[in-house]
Amino acid sequence: MKKFISNTLLICLSTIIALAIVEILLRANDNKLHEKFLYDKNEPTANKFDPIIGWELKEGEHIYKPINQEEKNFKTTITKDLYRFSGNTRKEKNDIIFLGGSNTFGYGVNDKETFSSLIQKKLKNYNIKNYGTAGYGTYQSLLKLEKILSKDNSIKYIVAIYHSSHEIRNIGNEEWLRTLSKHTNRNHLYLPYVSVDKKNELKKHKPVKYINLPLREKFIIIQKIEKKIMEAIFYSPRNNPTKATIKIFDEMNNLAKSNSSKLIVLKIHTIENFKSEYKVFFKKNNIKIIECFLPGDKNFVANNLIFKNDGHPNKRAHALYAECILKKLITLIE
Repeated sequence: MKKFISNTLLICLSTIIALAIVEILLRANDNKLHEKFLYDKNEPTANKFDPIIGWELKEGEHIYKPINQEEKNFKTTITKDLYRFSGNTRKEKNDIIFLGGSNTFGYGVNDKETFSSLIQKKLKNYNIKNYGTAGYGTYQSLLKLEKILSKDNSIKYIVAIYHSSHEIRNIGNEEWLRTLSKHTNRNHLYLPYVSVDKKNELKKHKPVKYINLPLREKFIIIQKIEKKIMEAIFYSPRNNPTKATIKIFDEMNNLAKSNSSKLIVLKIHTIENFKSEYKVFFKKNNIKIIECFLPGDKNFVANNLIFKNDGHPNKRAHALYAECILKKLITLIE
């Protein structure tokens, strides 16, 4: 028995020493601890958990502190049907909905300053409903669309906003989920994702949460272990983010057709055009596209088009988007 206890203690001590050496080496090689995983920016809790989508908007008025010091507080109003208010709607069932992430939602600007709200002012024959939700990729937009159409068949046009960053969101990404998980009040904790299986079909995965091991904020080695575990969860040998995203758009288009709606794909906030694979797919399936780029080069801060401390489009950028989107949208709707 004494020998067993002695060997056990020796193994434990050796393990602790080995881990300590690894930790020292990691720190010596400029590996730094990630900032705290959960922190409170004194933001309102404007999202709520959803077991299928991961999270969705929360009804009510939410007041945020300004992104930049020179800005003012901004208000977001979420209706009972869980879309951001874009203006008073008509009784007639004639809807155009927008789906997308934070750029679509209009993070950083007031209700009346989002491009969806500005479009509503001009396009009076339609109800503009902004279902954009901060953090969403294409797959979450598809899941949201399924939920919307299960309750509402009055939608004529579905405008799905695409950004190149949505590709990694769609197939799951350790770094992206870790970033989301740091925002306590935003409730961005569970991420659904897809992969492509052996039959070349889309496989849908339920929302997953970033693993939380003890002492994660004290030791780099713990964070490295968490990272490897999450990378293993998301890993798929057949995963091609572009291919997977195209399959998501295909499902979205089929869903639109089944509801007698039309899908339009909108690309904003980057100066890159759609990849050729997307354009081939959209043309083959008669899906109309809109591309609206901010003027100038990549230096959007110098051109006063994005919040300098954040990267989201500001009020001026939303006005430019609204002008471009409206001009092109009018040519595509009846």
